[in-house]
Amino acid sequence: MKNFVTYSDIEYFLSNSLNMIIGPNGTGKSTFVSALCLGLMGKPDVLGRAKTVNEYIKNGENEAIIEIELQGLPGKASPVIKRVINRDKGTSWFINNTGVTQKEVAKAIQKYNIQVDNLCQFLPQDKVASFAQSTPENLLLSTERAIGPANMVEQHMELTRLSQALADLSGNVDTEVEKLEKLEEEHRAQEEQINGIRDLEQQKEKKTLLEHTLPYAEYEALRNKYRGLKTQEDDIQKEYAEAQENNRPFVDMEAASKEKAELCRRKVHEAEKELQAAQSKVEQKLRQVEKQQDELDEQQSRYNAIGRTEKNYDREIKALREKCDTCREKLEQAEQTPVEEEKIKAIGNEIEQIKVQWRELQAQKDSAKNKRNEAGGIYQRAEQERTNVQRKLDQVDSVLSKKLGRLEQVGRDCNCRDLADKTGNVLKLLEKYKANFNKEVLEPPVLSVKVKDEHLLKHLDSGINWWSMWTFTCQTDEDYATFGKLILDEHQVNVRANVYARSGKLKPADHPRPLSSQQLREYGFDGYLIDALEGPEGVLNMLCHEDFIHSTPYCRGDAPSGLESRLRRPDPSGKLLIRKFVDQRYVVNISRSQYGNRSINTSSEPANAYMPRHFNVGVEFSNAAELQSLKERLAKAVEEVKKAQHQIQVTGEEVKQYEGQLEELRPRIQDLKKEKIQLEEHKRSIMAIRQKLKAYEDDLKKKETQRPDFQAEKLQLKQRLDSLTKSLVDPVTSIHKILQAQIVQEQEMFRQRLEQKTLESEVLEFRRLSREGLEELIQKRNDVKAEMTDLANEIRSLKEKVREIPEEFVEAVKQKAAEVGPEEIKVELENVSASIELASTHVGDYQRTMERFNKRAETIEVLRRRVNENKTEVDSLTERIEEIRSVWEPCLDQLIADVSQRFKNAFNSIGCNGEVKLRKNEKYYSQWAIEIMVSFRENMPLQQLTGQRQSGGERAVSTVLYLMALQEFANSPFRVVDEINQGMDPVNERMVHNKMVDVACKSSTSQYFLVTPKLLPDLHYARKMGISCIFSGPMVADFRGVSLEAKTVANRMKQLLADD
Repeated sequence: MKNFVTYSDIEYFLSNSLNMIIGPNGTGKSTFVSALCLGLMGKPDVLGRAKTVNEYIKNGENEAIIEIELQGLPGKASPVIKRVINRDKGTSWFINNTGVTQKEVAKAIQKYNIQVDNLCQFLPQDKVASFAQSTPENLLLSTERAIGPANMVEQHMELTRLSQALADLSGNVDTEVEKLEKLEEEHRAQEEQINGIRDLEQQKEKKTLLEHTLPYAEYEALRNKYRGLKTQEDDIQKEYAEAQENNRPFVDMEAASKEKAELCRRKVHEAEKELQAAQSKVEQKLRQVEKQQDELDEQQSRYNAIGRTEKNYDREIKALREKCDTCREKLEQAEQTPVEEEKIKAIGNEIEQIKVQWRELQAQKDSAKNKRNEAGGIYQRAEQERTNVQRKLDQVDSVLSKKLGRLEQVGRDCNCRDLADKTGNVLKLLEKYKANFNKEVLEPPVLSVKVKDEHLLKHLDSGINWWSMWTFTCQTDEDYATFGKLILDEHQVNVRANVYARSGKLKPADHPRPLSSQQLREYGFDGYLIDALEGPEGVLNMLCHEDFIHSTPYCRGDAPSGLESRLRRPDPSGKLLIRKFVDQRYVVNISRSQYGNRSINTSSEPANAYMPRHFNVGVEFSNAAELQSLKERLAKAVEEVKKAQHQIQVTGEEVKQYEGQLEELRPRIQDLKKEKIQLEEHKRSIMAIRQKLKAYEDDLKKKETQRPDFQAEKLQLKQRLDSLTKSLVDPVTSIHKILQAQIVQEQEMFRQRLEQKTLESEVLEFRRLSREGLEELIQKRNDVKAEMTDLANEIRSLKEKVREIPEEFVEAVKQKAAEVGPEEIKVELENVSASIELASTHVGDYQRTMERFNKRAETIEVLRRRVNENKTEVDSLTERIEEIRSVWEPCLDQLIADVSQRFKNAFNSIGCNGEVKLRKNEKYYSQWAIEIMVSFRENMPLQQLTGQRQSGGERAVSTVLYLMALQEFANSPFRVVDEINQGMDPVNERMVHNKMVDVACKSSTSQYFLVTPKLLPDLHYARKMGISCIFSGPMVADFRGVSLEAKTVANRMKQLLADD
């Protein structure tokens, strides 16, 4: 090392076994540890001293150098790693004097498995207390890193990550499964209602389809009929053309006969003129006859109308009889399933009974709810009273709140919030468990000790250890054990606590002052540190034990010149009167070496000033009577709150019980209602058929009983017709007489007319023959055309309806129309409409119900898929954890068992008990931990090693023995322990030293560094040990070129001892 902290230039030659680094305080033992750490890429935080590497450069220098030679790996040369720290340029790295990057250095160090950040391998002086305060979880990780296989920590971290992921995922799965089951239960409960809704929707869809199909079917039927008529028209037209061609010869014959007939017609015309006069008379008579004939025709029309009416009436009766027969068939078919009136009535009675039971349970539930609400009101009033009293109590009894406020302020000012919070929690717990202690547990000095003179704050802060200010004091061993059990173990609050019941010094007066007040003034002191404090005797006694405030004097200002020299002179018995004093700028320590020539050394440090001014504020206590009154009110309010809470819980359980009973009744009511509806529907169906049958039968009976007397009317009209017929005889006779007179004249005319008629008949015959078959064909063609015209009109009307059919129904409509005809569709449409009307009476707002049902179904499907995926992931994580654990756990169990055995043996060798336990957690691998269990007294159970329960010496013994237990398993090239023997009693220190030498000097163990400022005489040493004695200071000669033989050194030591 060059220009590193206290060293200007130094080189260590070390043993490959145990190395003891010894020397007086301040000579640079811990500097060696710092150089080893920083030179092997450790961070300053590991050392717990300076914050940056620049602070390790010696004062007045700009650059520091650390050079470390590592033993070469098998078959390779020994690498020399050098670190150059420059105040301005930072750090430079070299391997074998070749500049390299920090990554290359890290790679080279990693090959040796050097872990300077692992307290199990590298324990600096300022981290000794941290080892005991290290959490059991971190201790396990450090042990794994220190002695476990290369991948053990990696497996542990992977298990930690996987177990946390499994716990999170399992929680999600449980939540989602519960939600899924609830949704599925709701879904199943609504399925029956949804099936009814779906049936109704299907019926409506069917009705819509039939409504669209009917016009289409009619349209197609008419089109088919129209196409048939069109074919028929074409056939008639073809037949007409053929008939015209066949009759052409008769046309010529018709023309010849027509000419002859014309000649006869003229002769007849001449005869007609002669008869015209006679005809006038006949016509007059004929008019009379026509009048009578008109009346006769009218009566005949009436006669015929009555006949048609009679036929229509008979057809209606026949139709009604057919309808009655159809209804009777339906009724007979329906009545095959009898109507169970008794069952309907029984179901109705059972429903009413259940409703009565329901109303009774509902009333009981409402009553329980009212009681619960009343209890809730009482609870609110009592809770308000409790809150009000507590607020007043907090205002009156503010001692604890003031102390907590002071701790909070100290935590902020001194950047120790965690420690302040822990101390506050302990205060609350002590108040809670006050009855468990025999005597009062004294609060830490930071709360209980008052500074008399605020100008001495800097002196006190420098002279009193920081941790002492936060230490609780128990006044009996029993209270100390109770404190450890309740505070440290059960509530896991790690704070310091001490007990001095068996020390023989129970109060400050039991600690003798080295100098009287007069002697202090003669030296220039203003008093002892204890004189500047006031507080409970037990707390001041603790400070005397821990920080020697009874024997540490102070100067308000600067110490007198030459004071250190005077104090370095021992008294006649060889004792130093004062070992430490404080002035406004420095803390001066005076010590005497325990070996060699027992020289007297002094060291000084700048005084600190971190203690806030408010440490000297006193505590004001509240009025006892008012406090007691409020406490009684508070206790009463709390009792009322508890009673109300109990009543709320009891009535709440009653409400839940009634709700459960109601839920049990609900399915039965629903089943009964459903069964009753089905039976009543069957009954209504039969009644509807019966009513329709009765209506048809009534109509038939009415028609039959109220049938008009058509025969009587027809007889009456027949008689009138006979009368009119007789009245025509006279005018006809008169006409006959006139016509007789004309007969002769007409005979000639008749002959001519006959001939004319014959000719005309021939004309007509020939015309008929020429037109034979044509008129019939024309009439048939006209009839077909008329019918086609009517069909075309109907088709156009239906075509508009067909065009209005939605696109999505077209294919279904065509398929349906192809299967059945319009009449069947009409019947089916009628039946579907009746079903819809009946079903609609049992379904409410089904649209919204269906939407909720479908949305819930989608949610269930998403949840089910996610639950399955998460369960698969849980199985995968579980399988992966088991796979890693099956390898990691047996190896760890064996490792801890071996360490525990060696730790136990080591403790047994010093007359104490100890073991190392592996604490497991099946759910979280992050909570697996090592618990170091120790007992330093007979008949005392094993207790876990913590930073507060054991004394400093006990923690040191436990720490070093644990590290020695790890030594034989070490897979690291070296270990470092700095000043581990501080605080040990001589017996333990000797036994620990001997044990360390035995373990560290075995051939199978790695290199070991033990740094200590003091040694006992006649210790055990081994040949493989290397001992480095540090003599550092401005008076030490340059070691280069100096060669000392061991014999010369031994003779010099004997001479010094003789002189002393």
